[in-house]
Formats: sequence, C-alpha cells, structure tokens
Amino acid sequence: VFPEIFSNQAEQLTQIIHQIFFNCLNDQDTKVRYTAATSFAAYLKHNCENTQLLNIYRDCLPCLISTITQSLTDSNDDTVLKALINIAENTAKYLRPAIDNIFKLCLETIKKKGEFEESRRHLALEVLITLSETASGMVRKVKKQYLDELGKNKIKFYFLFFK
Repeated sequence: VFPEIFSNQAEQLTQIIHQIFFNCLNDQDTKVRYTAATSFAAYLKHNCENTQLLNIYRDCLPCLISTITQSLTDSNDDTVLKALINIAENTAKYLRPAIDNIFKLCLETIKKKGEFEESRRHLALEVLITLSETASGMVRKVKKQYLDELGKNKIKFYFLFFK
C-alpha cells in the first residue's frame, strides 16, 4: 500500500514515512503492528535498490523482529512471517544485523511440532531457505553456529551446499 502512495514524493517524505513505520511497528495494537510489518515489507521491496534509504530504516528492524516473534507466539496469523519471507527475497541485506535472531526464531519455530501448525513451521523453514538462496554469503558466516541444530531438524543437507 505505502509504495504506491508515497513513491513520487518518497525522498521528501522519508523522515515522515520512517516515523509512521517506526511508530506503527511499536504500536500497542497487534493488528496495527502486523499491518505495519506487511506494509514495511512492501515498502522495502519497492526501494530495494536504494541502500541509503534502507540504512535510514535500520532502527525499524528490531521492531520488525519483535513483531514477528509476537505473531508467532500470540496468533495464528501468518502474514507477518510471510512479510519476513518477502523481505528475505527482495532485500536480504537489510536483515543482516538480525540474522542471528532470525535463525534462532525460525529454528525454534521449526523444532516445536506440537506448538505450531505444520504450515507455520514450513514458513519458518522457507525463511531460512530463502535467505540461503538470496544471501548465501551472509548465511555462510552464521551456518557453523547453527549447523548442528539444523541437522537435528533434518534440513542439514540444504546447508551443506554452502561450505
């Protein structure tokens, strides 16, 4: 939604847009946070080539990860996890500062068979696979840390390609 609204004036309104996303990702209402996460993913996709702009939004990343974590524990809504996949597909480099948190979060989700639906666990796996495909260098740097854990979850074979 946001890219189409602001695209022509984005540079002039960058600080205002940043404040909107930051405030909405920190809002008390979970629906607002979930919608903000989805909109933020679309905005990042629209601006994926603009490294300077992506850097302006770095402080939104912890809020986004917090929103994703909450959506996994408090809701059956997969839209926020799908937004993370969208970001991993289009602007994986944006996620670099949070790669450890993302791996931990996804691995915890994959491991908890009784706690999460199969579809949600598959989405968590899709996040890891998407990051491996779009940011293999970034994943190579953290793979050793998580390889044993990945092996326990029968997905070790995928990451062996990144020696």
